[in-house]
Amino acid sequence: MKILTWLGVGLLLFLAVSFGLYMLQVGKVIELSEPVTVEIEDNSGTEGALVALWDAGVLPSKWGFIAHLLLTGQRTDIKSGTYEFSDSVTLDSVLGIITQNKTQKDELEITILEGWTNEDIATYLSEAGVVDYEEFIKIGETKHTQTILPDNKYDFLIGKPLSVGLQGFLFPDTYRIFEGETEIGIVEKMLDNFKSKFTPEMIEDVAKLGKTNYEIVTLASIVEKEVYDFEDKQKVAGIFWKRMDNGMRIQSDATINYITKKNTTTPNAADLNAESAYNTYRNDGLPPTPINNPGIDTIKAVIYPISTEYWYFLTTPDGKVLYSKTYEEHLEKRSQYYD
Repeated sequence: MKILTWLGVGLLLFLAVSFGLYMLQVGKVIELSEPVTVEIEDNSGTEGALVALWDAGVLPSKWGFIAHLLLTGQRTDIKSGTYEFSDSVTLDSVLGIITQNKTQKDELEITILEGWTNEDIATYLSEAGVVDYEEFIKIGETKHTQTILPDNKYDFLIGKPLSVGLQGFLFPDTYRIFEGETEIGIVEKMLDNFKSKFTPEMIEDVAKLGKTNYEIVTLASIVEKEVYDFEDKQKVAGIFWKRMDNGMRIQSDATINYITKKNTTTPNAADLNAESAYNTYRNDGLPPTPINNPGIDTIKAVIYPISTEYWYFLTTPDGKVLYSKTYEEHLEKRSQYYD
């Protein structure tokens, strides 16, 4: 009987101490020196929300948060979304925000298409009210990249000439842009995405080719505008590498269109004779910069090209790619569709 009595006393004491600690946590205030944004993913559950909030530093106690959820009956009321906390927070205020979608930041889903230039991206984002066009262009054209970006964060930019900007590396994808994000923040988001896709293995394979990352991205930007199917991209990349390796000019119509701002598969004689460093009919090797921002499949096609016996190719009006071994054969096929 005495044992049961002591067990009862011990249990009551434990509960009293636990409740006291809980009350201390409920009332504890966390002062935030600057606004903190927390994203709670869809279907992340209590554990996912707990981890996100704790990692962001807006919870005084993990145990207190769980206890508060259970005691208030709000364990299943947590809503996914993006939340901003500022000034000071408590367990109660945090719970009130994430269960009622309070102070959820406005967000916009944007999609950057493969093959868009920096100007295309700036136009799209400015029309969506996300960026200032001139400021975005200024950042994208920044010559000395490391003056505006964290040191050594983007090692894939090693080898990029300091005299050129970031075109080629603003990764095309779908992004969630939040209210108040800056132009440089959006650029960093795109570069972060490029870094996640451009794997260490790919970087090693680029080195094995004896190329730089910048050469790969530059050629990829050309291939992006030439053909659409992945295997065709590999074959065309193989043709372009082979031409350069054998002292030939790559003669890409895509680079002519970049100069003239046209979108044609049959540049005229005046176009082909345009005086520009981007005219690959008149100049050896690659153009000085990428002509757009290519997608990851095109970049992979350039790193892992398919070697063929072909030297020429053309794309028909219906999108079919025809390959030729000789220039005469190429002209004959061309005449069937464009003469």
